Amino acid sequence: MNTPPPKNQGGPLHVWHALGHSIRGLKKAWQREVAFRLEIVLGVPMLVAAPWLAPDRWALVLLLGSVVLVWLVELINSALEDRKSTRLNSSHEWISRMPSS
Repeated sequence: MNTPPPKNQGGPLHVWHALGHSIRGLKKAWQREVAFRLEIVLGVPMLVAAPWLAPDRWALVLLLGSVVLVWLVELINSALEDRKSTRLNSSHEWISRMPSS
C-alpha cells in the first residue's frame, strides 16, 4: 500500500490505493489540526443524538448533513493552509539562497 498505482491503472486496486491515501490524510489532520479534533469530538455526540432531536426525517438529514459539512469544510481549510505554508516555506528558502547585492 506504500507504492502509488501507475497512472493508467484503474478498478478496485486504484480505489484501494485512494482509500489508503485518504486514511493517511485523516490521520494527519487528526494529529496536526486542533480545530479538526475539536469538531470531531463535538460532532460525534451530535450525530448520535440527532435521531432523538430531529422531529422528522428531513430535519434528521439536515442535522447529519450539517455536521458532516462542517467536517468537510475543516478538512478543505486544513489542506489549503498546509499548501499555503508549504509554498511559503519553499519561497522563503529560495529567497534565502539568493545572493545579496
